[in-house]
Amino acid sequence: SRVSEEQKLYGLMLDGSLISDTTINDGVQVLGGCTRIHLERVLAVKMNGNGVNIATGADGHQANALRLDRVNARYAGLAGFRIFRSADITCRDCLAENCAGDGWDITNASNGTYYACRSEHNLSGFSFSSQSQGTGSGGAKFLGCSTDRNTQHGMVITRGNGTGTPVILAGCCYRRAGPNHAT
Repeated sequence: SRVSEEQKLYGLMLDGSLISDTTINDGVQVLGGCTRIHLERVLAVKMNGNGVNIATGADGHQANALRLDRVNARYAGLAGFRIFRSADITCRDCLAENCAGDGWDITNASNGTYYACRSEHNLSGFSFSSQSQGTGSGGAKFLGCSTDRNTQHGMVITRGNGTGTPVILAGCCYRRAGPNHAT
């Protein structure tokens, strides 16, 4: 009956290579209105689904004010990081590599900040989609982020709401992606 708050995971490796149960898909899943969760030095490798999945709960609530610090998602069957409608998230020095889907699949990162995050050898490096956000909710900042050798794009930004929610890219580098480095 209470909102889950302040969980902290430090120095953890999750290896999904021997998991045959298809109901266990994601390495780390944050579901619903959890707030102020902190992941530091976490590795999710060879998960069937996403390495890290931040998803909306059945009640429609989303996670808020998460902190990911030096989190690594490798060889995920879907995205390395799937972040859906998580407000005020901060990710620092996180890496998605060799995932079957996008390295970072981000939808509506209201006031989200991504520092020195990387995406290498995935489908697309960063896919950011802004949909149904109000104009005052804030966009996302990508500061010093980089990609290398993603199959499709380094960075893809799409907007579906026409509100002009800002996306700031500063000091980013998109290298050796498929047909387009950034779109």
